[in-house]
Amino acid sequence: MSEVKKYDEETNIEENIQNGKFIDPKFKTEEKSIFGDLNENEIIKYKKEYLNMNPELKISWERIFDSQNKFTVEEKEDKLNVTQGILSNCYFISFIHNLKQNEPNIFYSIIKECDMKKGYFEVYFYFEENGNIVKKSIFVDDFIPYKKLPDYYKSLYKPLFSNYMKYMEEIPEEEFIQYSVGKYLLIEKAYAKIAGGYLNIIGSKTKYDIGLLLTGVRRKIKYLSSFLISQTKKKGINKYEDKDDDKEEIRYNIKNEIINENILNNDDKTVIFENIQNFSKENLFTLDTAKKPISKVDINKYGIWSDHSYDFISCEKNKENLFFSIWNPHGCNFMSDNNKYEGFDEINEKNNKGKFNGDIILNFDRFFLSFLKIRYINRDEVRKIHNKYQSEDILDLLGITLYEKLMIFYKFGEHFDFVITLLLSRIYSNATKIKRNF
Repeated sequence: MSEVKKYDEETNIEENIQNGKFIDPKFKTEEKSIFGDLNENEIIKYKKEYLNMNPELKISWERIFDSQNKFTVEEKEDKLNVTQGILSNCYFISFIHNLKQNEPNIFYSIIKECDMKKGYFEVYFYFEENGNIVKKSIFVDDFIPYKKLPDYYKSLYKPLFSNYMKYMEEIPEEEFIQYSVGKYLLIEKAYAKIAGGYLNIIGSKTKYDIGLLLTGVRRKIKYLSSFLISQTKKKGINKYEDKDDDKEEIRYNIKNEIINENILNNDDKTVIFENIQNFSKENLFTLDTAKKPISKVDINKYGIWSDHSYDFISCEKNKENLFFSIWNPHGCNFMSDNNKYEGFDEINEKNNKGKFNGDIILNFDRFFLSFLKIRYINRDEVRKIHNKYQSEDILDLLGITLYEKLMIFYKFGEHFDFVITLLLSRIYSNATKIKRNF
Protein backbone atom coordinates (compact mmCIF):
# COMPACT_ATOMS: atom_id res chain seq x y z
CA MET A 1 0.00 0.00 0.00
CA SER A 2 1.58 3.27 -1.09
CA GLU A 3 1.01 6.53 0.70
CA VAL A 4 2.31 10.07 0.34
CA LYS A 5 4.38 10.96 3.41
CA LYS A 6 5.23 14.43 4.62
CA TYR A 7 8.97 14.95 4.31
CA ASP A 8 8.54 18.21 6.24
CA GLU A 9 5.73 16.98 8.45
CA GLU A 10 6.73 19.12 11.42
CA THR A 11 6.89 22.35 9.37
CA ASN A 12 3.84 24.48 10.11
CA ILE A 13 3.13 26.68 7.11
CA GLU A 14 0.99 29.25 8.89
CA GLU A 15 3.54 29.70 11.69
CA ASN A 16 6.19 30.58 9.08
CA ILE A 17 4.26 33.26 7.24
CA GLN A 18 5.93 36.68 7.33
CA ASN A 19 4.42 39.71 5.63
CA GLY A 20 1.85 37.43 4.03
CA LYS A 21 4.37 34.96 2.54
CA PHE A 22 5.84 31.62 3.56
CA ILE A 23 9.52 31.46 4.55
CA ASP A 24 11.01 27.97 4.72
CA PRO A 25 12.75 27.57 8.09
CA LYS A 26 14.65 24.49 6.90
CA PHE A 27 16.23 25.91 3.73
CA LYS A 28 17.02 29.49 4.49
CA THR A 29 18.14 32.32 2.22
CA GLU A 30 21.77 31.96 3.25
CA GLU A 31 25.03 30.76 1.75
CA LYS A 32 24.84 27.37 3.47
CA SER A 33 21.82 26.56 1.29
CA ILE A 34 24.00 27.15 -1.75
CA PHE A 35 27.43 25.86 -0.75
CA GLY A 36 26.41 23.08 1.63
CA ASP A 37 29.39 21.89 3.65
CA LEU A 38 32.12 23.76 1.74
CA ASN A 39 34.59 25.56 3.98
CA GLU A 40 35.19 29.30 3.78
CA ASN A 41 38.21 29.04 1.46
CA GLU A 42 36.31 26.77 -0.95
CA ILE A 43 33.39 29.21 -1.00
CA ILE A 44 35.72 32.12 -1.83
CA LYS A 45 37.30 30.08 -4.64
CA TYR A 46 33.90 29.09 -6.03
CA LYS A 47 32.70 32.69 -6.03
CA LYS A 48 35.78 33.87 -7.87
CA GLU A 49 36.02 31.12 -10.47
CA TYR A 50 32.39 30.27 -11.16
CA LEU A 51 30.23 33.13 -10.03
CA ASN A 52 32.60 35.87 -11.18
CA MET A 53 31.80 37.74 -8.00
CA ASN A 54 33.70 39.70 -5.44
CA PRO A 55 33.98 37.14 -2.59
CA GLU A 56 32.71 39.79 -0.19
CA LEU A 57 29.40 40.15 -2.03
CA LYS A 58 26.33 38.32 -0.82
CA ILE A 59 24.17 36.43 -3.27
CA SER A 60 20.73 37.98 -3.72
CA TRP A 61 17.67 35.84 -2.93
CA GLU A 62 14.53 36.96 -4.75
CA ARG A 63 11.04 35.53 -4.92
CA ILE A 64 10.16 34.22 -8.37
CA PHE A 65 6.54 35.26 -8.08
CA ASP A 66 7.03 38.65 -6.50
CA SER A 67 5.02 41.03 -8.67
CA GLN A 68 7.87 43.56 -8.52
CA ASN A 69 10.04 41.11 -10.44
CA LYS A 70 7.23 40.33 -12.88
CA PHE A 71 7.87 36.56 -12.92
CA THR A 72 4.74 34.43 -13.34
CA VAL A 73 3.94 30.83 -14.25
CA GLU A 74 2.03 31.02 -17.50
CA GLU A 75 1.87 29.17 -20.78
CA LYS A 76 4.38 31.72 -22.05
CA GLU A 77 7.07 29.82 -20.19
CA ASP A 78 7.11 27.33 -23.08
CA LYS A 79 8.48 30.02 -25.40
CA LEU A 80 11.88 29.58 -23.85
CA ASN A 81 13.34 26.42 -22.37
CA VAL A 82 15.25 26.17 -19.17
CA THR A 83 19.03 26.27 -19.45
CA GLN A 84 21.55 24.70 -17.15
CA GLY A 85 23.49 27.71 -15.93
CA ILE A 86 26.77 27.32 -14.05
CA LEU A 87 25.74 24.40 -11.83
CA SER A 88 27.07 21.07 -13.13
CA ASN A 89 23.71 19.30 -13.06
CA CYS A 90 23.19 18.62 -16.77
CA TYR A 91 21.92 15.13 -15.89
CA PHE A 92 19.06 16.75 -13.97
CA ILE A 93 18.18 19.47 -16.49
CA SER A 94 18.26 17.09 -19.46
CA PHE A 95 16.03 14.60 -17.64
CA ILE A 96 13.31 17.03 -16.52
CA HIS A 97 13.39 18.54 -20.03
CA ASN A 98 12.83 15.04 -21.43
CA LEU A 99 10.05 14.35 -18.94
CA LYS A 100 8.27 17.59 -19.80
CA GLN A 101 8.48 16.89 -23.54
CA ASN A 102 7.34 13.27 -23.38
CA GLU A 103 5.21 12.89 -20.24
CA PRO A 104 3.95 16.42 -19.46
CA ASN A 105 1.18 15.20 -17.13
CA ILE A 106 3.83 13.54 -14.95
CA PHE A 107 6.11 16.59 -15.10
CA TYR A 108 3.33 18.95 -14.02
CA SER A 109 2.29 16.63 -11.18
CA ILE A 110 5.69 17.04 -9.47
CA ILE A 111 4.51 20.32 -7.96
CA LYS A 112 1.19 19.36 -6.42
CA GLU A 113 0.03 22.02 -4.01
CA CYS A 114 0.90 25.68 -4.32
CA ASP A 115 -0.17 29.10 -3.18
CA MET A 116 1.64 31.65 -5.31
CA LYS A 117 0.32 34.57 -3.25
CA LYS A 118 1.83 33.05 -0.11
CA GLY A 119 4.97 31.84 -1.90
CA TYR A 120 4.32 28.26 -0.73
CA PHE A 121 4.84 25.14 -2.86
CA GLU A 122 4.64 21.41 -2.22
CA VAL A 123 6.94 19.32 -4.43
CA TYR A 124 6.50 15.54 -4.66
CA PHE A 125 9.54 13.25 -4.85
CA TYR A 126 9.87 9.46 -4.65
CA PHE A 127 12.26 7.64 -2.30
CA GLU A 128 13.16 4.02 -1.68
CA GLU A 129 12.72 2.94 1.94
CA ASN A 130 13.07 -0.65 3.13
CA GLY A 131 12.65 -1.94 -0.41
CA ASN A 132 9.47 0.07 -1.02
CA ILE A 133 8.91 3.16 -3.15
CA VAL A 134 7.35 5.94 -1.10
CA LYS A 135 6.22 9.36 -2.25
CA LYS A 136 7.02 12.34 -0.05
CA SER A 137 6.14 16.00 -0.17
CA ILE A 138 8.84 18.63 0.22
CA PHE A 139 7.79 22.17 1.12
CA VAL A 140 9.66 25.09 -0.46
CA ASP A 141 9.19 28.81 -0.61
CA ASP A 142 9.87 30.65 -3.87
CA PHE A 143 13.09 32.39 -2.85
CA ILE A 144 15.69 31.66 -5.54
CA PRO A 145 19.38 32.70 -5.51
CA TYR A 146 19.82 35.46 -8.09
CA LYS A 147 22.57 37.48 -9.62
CA LYS A 148 21.86 41.12 -10.52
CA LEU A 149 21.75 41.83 -14.23
CA PRO A 150 23.24 44.92 -15.91
CA ASP A 151 21.50 48.26 -15.37
CA TYR A 152 19.55 48.19 -18.64
CA TYR A 153 17.44 45.33 -17.20
CA LYS A 154 16.50 47.65 -14.32
CA SER A 155 14.93 45.61 -11.50
CA LEU A 156 15.20 42.22 -13.19
CA TYR A 157 17.47 39.46 -11.95
CA LYS A 158 19.07 36.37 -13.45
CA PRO A 159 18.72 33.08 -11.53
CA LEU A 160 22.12 31.92 -10.31
CA PHE A 161 21.74 28.31 -11.46
CA SER A 162 19.15 26.93 -13.90
CA ASN A 163 17.67 29.89 -15.69
CA TYR A 164 15.76 31.14 -18.69
CA MET A 165 18.29 33.34 -20.43
CA LYS A 166 19.11 32.82 -24.09
CA TYR A 167 22.75 31.94 -24.45
CA MET A 168 24.89 34.43 -26.40
CA GLU A 169 21.88 36.65 -27.18
CA GLU A 170 20.52 39.81 -25.62
CA ILE A 171 16.80 39.94 -24.77
CA PRO A 172 14.87 43.21 -24.69
CA GLU A 173 13.32 43.84 -21.30
CA GLU A 174 9.77 43.91 -22.64
CA GLU A 175 10.35 40.41 -24.05
CA PHE A 176 12.37 39.11 -21.10
CA ILE A 177 9.61 39.66 -18.53
CA GLN A 178 7.30 37.30 -20.44
CA TYR A 179 9.57 34.30 -19.90
CA SER A 180 9.44 32.07 -16.87
CA VAL A 181 10.36 28.49 -16.14
CA GLY A 182 9.38 28.75 -12.52
CA LYS A 183 8.55 25.06 -12.17
CA TYR A 184 12.08 24.04 -13.14
CA LEU A 185 13.55 26.44 -10.60
CA LEU A 186 11.28 25.20 -7.81
CA ILE A 187 11.94 21.52 -8.55
CA GLU A 188 15.67 22.26 -8.59
CA LYS A 189 15.34 24.07 -5.25
CA ALA A 190 13.46 21.17 -3.65
CA TYR A 191 16.18 18.83 -4.95
CA ALA A 192 18.89 21.08 -3.47
CA LYS A 193 16.98 21.17 -0.18
CA ILE A 194 16.92 17.40 0.35
CA ALA A 195 20.58 17.24 -0.72
CA GLY A 196 21.62 19.93 1.78
CA GLY A 197 22.66 22.60 -0.73
CA TYR A 198 22.75 23.47 -4.42
CA LEU A 199 26.36 22.37 -4.81
CA ASN A 200 25.42 18.93 -3.49
CA ILE A 201 23.39 18.21 -6.63
CA ILE A 202 26.23 18.58 -9.11
CA GLY A 203 26.83 15.37 -11.02
CA SER A 204 29.96 14.28 -9.19
CA LYS A 205 28.39 14.76 -5.74
CA THR A 206 24.78 13.70 -5.94
CA LYS A 207 23.69 10.52 -4.19
CA TYR A 208 20.24 10.48 -5.80
CA ASP A 209 18.96 8.66 -8.89
CA ILE A 210 17.05 11.43 -10.62
CA GLY A 211 14.74 8.95 -12.35
CA LEU A 212 13.70 7.45 -9.02
CA LEU A 213 13.37 10.86 -7.39
CA LEU A 214 11.01 12.30 -10.02
CA THR A 215 9.16 9.21 -11.31
CA GLY A 216 9.63 6.39 -8.80
CA VAL A 217 11.63 4.31 -11.31
CA ARG A 218 15.41 3.86 -11.28
CA ARG A 219 17.24 4.64 -14.49
CA LYS A 220 19.22 1.96 -16.31
CA ILE A 221 22.20 2.23 -18.65
CA LYS A 222 22.52 0.96 -22.20
CA TYR A 223 25.70 1.54 -24.22
CA LEU A 224 25.46 2.68 -27.82
CA SER A 225 28.08 0.10 -28.73
CA SER A 226 25.43 -2.56 -27.96
CA PHE A 227 23.26 -1.39 -30.87
CA LEU A 228 26.25 -1.59 -33.22
CA ILE A 229 27.56 -4.95 -31.98
CA SER A 230 24.11 -6.51 -32.30
CA GLN A 231 24.13 -5.68 -36.01
CA THR A 232 27.75 -6.73 -36.66
CA LYS A 233 26.92 -10.16 -35.22
CA LYS A 234 23.97 -10.45 -37.61
CA LYS A 235 26.45 -9.78 -40.42
CA GLY A 236 28.56 -12.69 -39.19
CA ILE A 237 31.26 -10.45 -37.73
CA ASN A 238 32.15 -11.89 -34.32
CA LYS A 239 35.15 -9.69 -33.63
CA TYR A 240 33.25 -7.53 -31.15
CA GLU A 241 31.75 -8.59 -27.84
CA ASP A 242 29.25 -6.88 -25.57
CA LYS A 243 30.22 -7.95 -22.05
CA ASP A 244 28.63 -6.62 -18.89
CA ASP A 245 32.02 -6.15 -17.24
CA ASP A 246 33.58 -4.23 -20.14
CA LYS A 247 35.01 -0.87 -19.13
CA GLU A 248 33.65 2.28 -20.74
CA GLU A 249 36.90 2.87 -22.58
CA ILE A 250 36.57 -0.51 -24.30
CA ARG A 251 32.99 0.23 -25.32
CA TYR A 252 34.03 3.69 -26.52
CA ASN A 253 36.82 2.31 -28.71
CA ILE A 254 34.65 -0.47 -30.16
CA LYS A 255 31.94 2.01 -31.07
CA ASN A 256 34.38 4.37 -32.76
CA GLU A 257 36.15 1.59 -34.65
CA ILE A 258 32.91 0.23 -36.12
CA ILE A 259 31.95 3.69 -37.38
CA ASN A 260 35.39 4.85 -38.53
CA GLU A 261 36.17 1.59 -40.36
CA ASN A 262 32.84 1.77 -42.24
CA ILE A 263 31.96 -1.77 -41.17
CA LEU A 264 28.23 -1.05 -41.46
CA ASN A 265 26.46 -0.39 -44.77
CA ASN A 266 23.36 1.77 -45.20
CA ASP A 267 20.97 -1.14 -44.64
CA ASP A 268 22.73 -2.02 -41.37
CA LYS A 269 22.50 1.58 -40.21
CA THR A 270 18.80 1.67 -41.07
CA VAL A 271 18.17 -1.38 -38.86
CA ILE A 272 20.04 0.25 -35.96
CA PHE A 273 18.23 3.54 -36.54
CA GLU A 274 14.86 1.75 -36.35
CA ASN A 275 15.97 -0.11 -33.20
CA ILE A 276 16.73 3.20 -31.50
CA GLN A 277 13.47 4.64 -32.76
CA ASN A 278 11.53 1.73 -31.22
CA PHE A 279 13.59 2.01 -28.05
CA SER A 280 12.59 5.67 -27.73
CA LYS A 281 8.91 4.76 -28.00
CA GLU A 282 9.21 2.38 -25.05
CA ASN A 283 11.60 4.42 -22.89
CA LEU A 284 12.44 7.93 -21.74
CA PHE A 285 16.15 8.51 -22.13
CA THR A 286 18.97 11.01 -22.13
CA LEU A 287 22.45 10.67 -23.65
CA ASP A 288 25.86 10.80 -21.98
CA THR A 289 29.15 11.60 -23.66
CA ALA A 290 32.44 10.07 -22.53
CA LYS A 291 34.52 11.65 -19.83
CA LYS A 292 38.06 12.80 -20.35
CA PRO A 293 40.62 11.34 -20.84
CA ILE A 294 38.62 8.77 -22.86
CA SER A 295 37.30 11.42 -25.23
CA LYS A 296 40.64 13.28 -25.19
CA VAL A 297 38.93 16.65 -25.93
CA ASP A 298 36.55 18.99 -24.11
CA ILE A 299 34.44 19.43 -27.23
CA ASN A 300 34.54 17.34 -30.41
CA LYS A 301 34.54 18.62 -33.99
CA TYR A 302 30.74 18.34 -34.15
CA GLY A 303 30.28 20.70 -31.21
CA ILE A 304 29.48 18.05 -28.57
CA TRP A 305 30.94 18.43 -25.07
CA SER A 306 32.63 15.57 -23.23
CA ASP A 307 31.36 14.54 -19.76
CA HIS A 308 27.95 16.04 -20.46
CA SER A 309 24.32 14.91 -20.66
CA TYR A 310 21.98 15.73 -23.54
CA ASP A 311 18.27 15.16 -24.01
CA PHE A 312 17.26 12.81 -26.81
CA ILE A 313 14.46 14.33 -28.89
CA SER A 314 13.75 12.18 -31.95
CA CYS A 315 14.88 10.10 -34.92
CA GLU A 316 14.09 11.40 -38.36
CA LYS A 317 14.69 10.38 -41.97
CA ASN A 318 15.39 13.04 -44.54
CA LYS A 319 15.92 12.08 -48.18
CA GLU A 320 16.61 8.52 -46.94
CA ASN A 321 19.38 9.85 -44.70
CA LEU A 322 19.31 9.11 -40.97
CA PHE A 323 19.39 11.92 -38.40
CA PHE A 324 19.03 12.23 -34.63
CA SER A 325 17.73 15.35 -32.87
CA ILE A 326 19.13 16.14 -29.41
CA TRP A 327 19.11 19.09 -27.01
CA ASN A 328 21.96 20.63 -25.03
CA PRO A 329 21.06 21.84 -21.47
CA HIS A 330 23.50 24.72 -21.99
CA GLY A 331 20.88 26.17 -24.35
CA CYS A 332 23.27 26.39 -27.30
CA ASN A 333 25.29 24.29 -29.69
CA PHE A 334 28.84 24.73 -30.90
CA MET A 335 28.50 23.22 -34.35
CA SER A 336 30.67 25.17 -36.77
CA ASP A 337 29.71 26.19 -40.29
CA ASN A 338 32.27 23.66 -41.55
CA ASN A 339 29.95 20.88 -40.35
CA LYS A 340 26.98 21.77 -42.52
CA TYR A 341 25.23 18.93 -44.36
CA GLU A 342 25.44 19.42 -48.11
CA GLY A 343 22.00 19.40 -49.71
CA PHE A 344 20.11 19.65 -46.40
CA ASP A 345 19.29 23.34 -46.05
CA GLU A 346 16.42 22.76 -43.60
CA ILE A 347 18.61 20.79 -41.20
CA ASN A 348 21.42 23.32 -41.50
CA GLU A 349 18.97 26.10 -40.65
CA LYS A 350 17.77 24.22 -37.55
CA ASN A 351 21.36 23.71 -36.42
CA ASN A 352 22.03 27.39 -36.96
CA LYS A 353 19.06 28.30 -34.73
CA GLY A 354 20.34 25.73 -32.25
CA LYS A 355 23.24 28.03 -31.46
CA PHE A 356 20.72 29.97 -29.37
CA ASN A 357 18.29 27.29 -28.13
CA GLY A 358 20.38 24.12 -27.76
CA ASP A 359 18.82 22.06 -30.56
CA ILE A 360 21.27 19.89 -32.51
CA ILE A 361 20.75 17.48 -35.41
CA LEU A 362 23.45 14.87 -36.09
CA ASN A 363 23.64 12.28 -38.82
CA PHE A 364 24.15 8.61 -37.98
CA ASP A 365 27.96 8.57 -37.86
CA ARG A 366 28.32 11.84 -35.95
CA PHE A 367 25.72 10.70 -33.42
CA PHE A 368 27.52 7.44 -32.63
CA LEU A 369 30.94 9.07 -32.59
CA SER A 370 29.71 11.68 -30.12
CA PHE A 371 27.80 9.68 -27.49
CA LEU A 372 28.74 6.78 -25.26
CA LYS A 373 25.60 5.64 -23.43
CA ILE A 374 21.90 6.03 -22.79
CA ARG A 375 20.26 6.46 -19.37
CA TYR A 376 16.69 5.27 -19.61
CA ILE A 377 13.50 4.33 -17.81
CA ASN A 378 10.56 2.38 -19.16
CA ARG A 379 7.55 4.55 -19.97
CA ASP A 380 4.98 1.96 -18.83
CA GLU A 381 6.67 1.56 -15.45
CA VAL A 382 6.66 5.33 -14.95
CA ARG A 383 2.99 5.64 -15.93
CA LYS A 384 2.02 2.74 -13.69
CA ILE A 385 3.48 4.37 -10.58
CA HIS A 386 2.10 7.77 -11.53
CA ASN A 387 -1.40 6.38 -12.09
CA LYS A 388 -1.26 4.47 -8.80
CA TYR A 389 -0.65 7.62 -6.80
CA GLN A 390 -3.09 9.67 -8.85
CA SER A 391 -5.77 7.06 -8.12
CA GLU A 392 -5.05 7.26 -4.40
CA ASP A 393 -5.41 11.04 -4.54
CA ILE A 394 -8.83 10.54 -6.09
CA LEU A 395 -9.84 8.16 -3.30
CA ASP A 396 -8.80 10.80 -0.77
CA LEU A 397 -10.99 13.35 -2.51
CA LEU A 398 -13.89 10.89 -2.40
CA GLY A 399 -13.44 10.54 1.35
CA ILE A 400 -12.48 6.85 1.21
CA THR A 401 -11.03 5.66 4.54
CA LEU A 402 -7.71 3.82 4.85
CA TYR A 403 -9.55 0.56 5.65
CA GLU A 404 -11.75 1.00 2.56
CA LYS A 405 -8.65 1.70 0.46
CA LEU A 406 -7.04 -1.52 1.63
CA MET A 407 -10.18 -3.48 0.80
CA ILE A 408 -10.32 -1.97 -2.69
CA PHE A 409 -6.63 -2.76 -3.30
CA TYR A 410 -7.07 -6.30 -1.97
CA LYS A 411 -10.19 -7.06 -3.98
CA PHE A 412 -9.35 -5.46 -7.31
CA GLY A 413 -5.53 -5.55 -7.43
CA GLU A 414 -4.24 -4.80 -10.94
CA HIS A 415 -7.73 -3.61 -12.01
CA PHE A 416 -7.64 -0.83 -9.45
CA ASP A 417 -7.33 1.99 -12.01
CA PHE A 418 -10.34 0.63 -13.89
CA VAL A 419 -12.41 0.64 -10.69
CA ILE A 420 -11.43 4.26 -10.04
CA THR A 421 -12.60 5.15 -13.55
CA LEU A 422 -15.95 3.48 -12.89
CA LEU A 423 -16.32 5.34 -9.59
CA LEU A 424 -15.64 8.68 -11.26
CA SER A 425 -18.03 7.83 -14.09
CA ARG A 426 -20.78 6.99 -11.60
CA ILE A 427 -20.17 10.23 -9.68
CA TYR A 428 -20.22 12.25 -12.92
CA SER A 429 -23.39 10.49 -14.07
CA ASN A 430 -25.16 11.18 -10.77
CA ALA A 431 -24.05 14.80 -10.82
CA THR A 432 -25.43 15.18 -14.36
CA LYS A 433 -28.79 13.71 -13.32
CA ILE A 434 -29.04 16.08 -10.36
CA LYS A 435 -28.26 19.03 -12.62
CA ARG A 436 -30.97 17.97 -15.06
CA ASN A 437 -33.51 17.72 -12.25
CA PHE A 438 -32.81 21.35 -11.38
